[in-house]
Amino acid sequence: LGEYILKVVNSHTKYKNSAIGLVSCLIDTFPAFQDMSKLSVGRAENELELHFARKAQQLALDLYSRFGNEQDNFNFPDIENITALADNELVYILRKLRILQVSDELMNTIDVEKTKLKKACAQETALRASCVAAVELLKSKLNESLSENITSSMLDAYLRLNFGIKNAPEGNENEDSLALHLTSTEAY
Repeated sequence: LGEYILKVVNSHTKYKNSAIGLVSCLIDTFPAFQDMSKLSVGRAENELELHFARKAQQLALDLYSRFGNEQDNFNFPDIENITALADNELVYILRKLRILQVSDELMNTIDVEKTKLKKACAQETALRASCVAAVELLKSKLNESLSENITSSMLDAYLRLNFGIKNAPEGNENEDSLALHLTSTEAY
């Protein structure tokens, strides 16, 4: 993997020094990085193909964080294009902060019954897509009021550090009895 990453960031002219290019190459080359779901919109024949790329984006962020100041090939000028890392922890955080709300039925499934959602099912896909959209909206509002440019990945990291599972009491539940949504997936 390391050799492949160096090949991508050093030799592909289209993807040289590009976080998004690296993410694209990882997704195209390694099945473990292929994190895609389909979501029906409106009528059943209208489907959106959503590429979350959670693990691939995390790897690009980690390389940028670790080596970006030391090696030009990891100082990705497009790192701000990395989105929030859509997973069950970020969904939990946004629900905990009352930024993301779910239907009573889904709330019962997640918090009371603790039923495992099927991988890439409509509910799980909608939760992940909603958390990316919520972070983008929150980022936009924060950037309107601050002089600094906050990226989605910076906001994601802040939310996880300050409100993540490590801050939840045993059982991953908070005072409002929120739980992580469970799912069988290799995507995160």
